[in-house]
Amino acid sequence: MVSAHDDVCSCSDEDVLVKAALAGDSDAWNALFEKYFPLVAFVVSGFERDRDRVMDVVQDTFVSAFRERSKFRGECSFKTWLTSIARYQSSNAVRYHKIRKTESLAGLEGSDGPTSSDDPVSAAIRSEESLEVKRGLERLAATSHDILMARYYDDLSEKEMSERFGVPVTSVKSRLNFARKKLRDVLAEIA
Repeated sequence: MVSAHDDVCSCSDEDVLVKAALAGDSDAWNALFEKYFPLVAFVVSGFERDRDRVMDVVQDTFVSAFRERSKFRGECSFKTWLTSIARYQSSNAVRYHKIRKTESLAGLEGSDGPTSSDDPVSAAIRSEESLEVKRGLERLAATSHDILMARYYDDLSEKEMSERFGVPVTSVKSRLNFARKKLRDVLAEIA
């Protein structure tokens, strides 16, 4: 068995380590944690810049991997499986913090009432449209939801989204077009 302090594992040693970890061996889990912590932190930091939140999502990633270890079927490498969990956890964390931020700002706006240049009817229409869009976004598939959130809420460029999602810019463009169409369809159903 490979110890947690070995810097390099051969493929077969890693396979043994992964099998032991998946069987619940805590020493093997610790070794995998030490080995993949920098990679997971790097993946998460592509979504989140706040150090504390990055550490929270890294922890959530490893906890989720441990809890869901029975779902690892070996169809991909453990590294690939773990980074996909990290991306999923990161995406959820970004969505959660964005929604919390939006709700917090909405609460502040609501307490002040409409500005002098806003009449109450216009403010109500914008608020209702915002709720409809939020409901529409919640009904989209995760991929479409995430790409729209990255573009319109995080205000990322196509290049930045390409880096975040690990896909070419052309894929970002097609995913954005697809997501916009799906959101229009969902909003038409809601209306």
